[in-house]
Amino acid sequence: MKSIVADNLSNIIKEKCLKQCTVAQKAGYSKQQLTDMLKGRKRIKETDILRLASALDVDVSVLLKTEAGDSKQSDEAGDKQREKERPDVRAFVKLLKIEDGYAVCDVRFKLVKPDSE
Repeated sequence: MKSIVADNLSNIIKEKCLKQCTVAQKAGYSKQQLTDMLKGRKRIKETDILRLASALDVDVSVLLKTEAGDSKQSDEAGDKQREKERPDVRAFVKLLKIEDGYAVCDVRFKLVKPDSE
């Protein structure tokens, strides 16, 4: 099953006119591994999200947005309406240590419900 992260990842790759093989290499994956993530054949884990966000030079929250329409091109009124309609996902990342050249992080996700007016 394809995830929201996979959809957002695909959209960002298209928007930035990048090649999947370039993104895969930058994130430390083979092209097939990235393709499997994008097609829903491989589950995208928290560590994958961190690596992919870094490779794409985007914030983790961009990959976690729950609507494909959420982007910087959206108008402010549309953004405010969407915020009222759905909860948002926040990622909290804490660097624990550097081990063998890799960052070991504690990643926690929190579902934040919008305030009702």
